[in-house]
Amino acid sequence: MLSAREYEIYIFQDNDQSYKTVISKPFGPFWKSEIAFNYQSNLKNDIETVGYAKINDQTINVLMLAFKTNTNDIKYVEAGPDGERFLRPMHLGNIEIFYWEGKFNERDINPIALSADKKPKYYYGFSKDEQYDDLRTVQWHEYH
Repeated sequence: MLSAREYEIYIFQDNDQSYKTVISKPFGPFWKSEIAFNYQSNLKNDIETVGYAKINDQTINVLMLAFKTNTNDIKYVEAGPDGERFLRPMHLGNIEIFYWEGKFNERDINPIALSADKKPKYYYGFSKDEQYDDLRTVQWHEYH
């Protein structure tokens, strides 16, 4: 769980094949959720995105991404806009959460999965092989 002012962000593993990110906020004595994102797990991939949340309202601007590695070949993920990039160690099967406050485009985050010697192995985003931006290609891609 991640708290962002009055919001709470949860990542649930539905089963072995999917993850769900839920954004909740107080509603009287209860909590309500109007937004949920689902991710199909792909254990064949060395690294996968398992969570995403974006909150933009009058009080807060937040972006959260969560990644999980399925191999010991990936030791770090670096992500964030210029001046706010974070380098985090990755551990096999564990979820690592990246979180930023502020208004910026998701394209500015540029996540990169790195090996133990900090060489890029994968980048997250649109395929560089495509002529146009197709949301279906937003995923982890191998560096060529």
